[in-house]
Amino acid sequence: MSINWNNIRPLDNSLNDGFEELVCQLAGKEKIKGQQKFWRMGKPDAGKECYWELEDNGLVMWQAKYFTTSLGATQWTQINESVKTAIDNHPHLVKYCLCLPIDMPDPKLKGKTSMLSKWDTKTKEWQLYANSKGISVEFEYWGSSQLITRLSKKENEGLKYFWFNKEEFEDEWFNNKNLESITALGARYTKELNVSLPISKIFDGLSRDKGFESQIHGVYKKMLEKYRGIHINTNNRKIKKALTELSDAVKSFRNIYEPFDFTGNEKIPFAEYKQLLEGCLSIASDIRSTLYDLRDKAEKKQTAKDNYNRPFSGELNSISSFCSSANEFNYFLSNPVCQLANHPFLLVRGKAGTGKSHLLADIVSRRAEKGQQSLLLLGENFSTEEMPWTQILHNQLRKTQIDEFVFLGLKCEGRKFTV
Repeated sequence: MSINWNNIRPLDNSLNDGFEELVCQLAGKEKIKGQQKFWRMGKPDAGKECYWELEDNGLVMWQAKYFTTSLGATQWTQINESVKTAIDNHPHLVKYCLCLPIDMPDPKLKGKTSMLSKWDTKTKEWQLYANSKGISVEFEYWGSSQLITRLSKKENEGLKYFWFNKEEFEDEWFNNKNLESITALGARYTKELNVSLPISKIFDGLSRDKGFESQIHGVYKKMLEKYRGIHINTNNRKIKKALTELSDAVKSFRNIYEPFDFTGNEKIPFAEYKQLLEGCLSIASDIRSTLYDLRDKAEKKQTAKDNYNRPFSGELNSISSFCSSANEFNYFLSNPVCQLANHPFLLVRGKAGTGKSHLLADIVSRRAEKGQQSLLLLGENFSTEEMPWTQILHNQLRKTQIDEFVFLGLKCEGRKFTV
């Protein structure tokens, strides 16, 4: 595998930022004994791009420098400053990895110091400097060879394609491929005439995007509004105690729910949410039952001459509204949208002509409008008994290998597949 480091995909129009991000993504995949948590730094970075925090509080750090030619005095000065800054600011530093997209030459020319020799000299200086700070640091060099070795691993194919084959799967490529499939549907699909179906919202959970975040936050905010609308005017000690318990229970739920990133990849703790919600519902139900008891007692004291106004009507209405919204939220956490958010695999079944292809074409088109790319492949193009992946790679994509794709759905009829 050969790589031209000058062709790395830029970030924010910067090749340097692209190289730094690639190094951090590779560092995040490293297997280190006792590794506990990985951190990616912003700027300023105090001498490192990222680091692994170990169980014994030790730190393994990476610094990336996008120098594509042999180093001169200016480059060595920059590296030296980064290393010493890291040592000065991190007393638990145990290993420091310097990453450059070049291999160190060692030509052994008389009167010239090679980069390899310079590295050996510098690492000894840095070790002595670290020792003067009361710490021991190991220094490791990741050059072009070490980086390519990591990129060559099977699990890093996606990184390799993304960073160095930027023309492979750009938006235009996806749009053209999907246009081929949508055009093949012919009169069966017209975007402007296609009706949005309730099932389309399920795909928000599958892609776990802003649409999904909007759905779950919608039912959550409704529940909070109903909670804030609880107004109970009574001196009943049992209810006052229960209201305090309900306040604590809602606060506990908010502390777990609100910091979570619903558009990320971390598994959403739906079971924990449901358990906390059920606790809130149990308390609210007890309050409602007590209010009904108080109403019954108050009504027995009323006489026919009294202006009839059922006691605690407003209080019962507010607590019942909260129970209803909490039940609605609890139900939402068990529906397919949320199930797909943690388990993104969907099988769409139905008789021919019921709109499965329409649905997928519409989902793919609307995602593209939001900058979310997908790939639509029609079952009519799967004409052999080979495995679907084999036909996708060879016939549809004209490739022998592929980086990671997330398929929105899989429709199968006999041995035909629609993705």
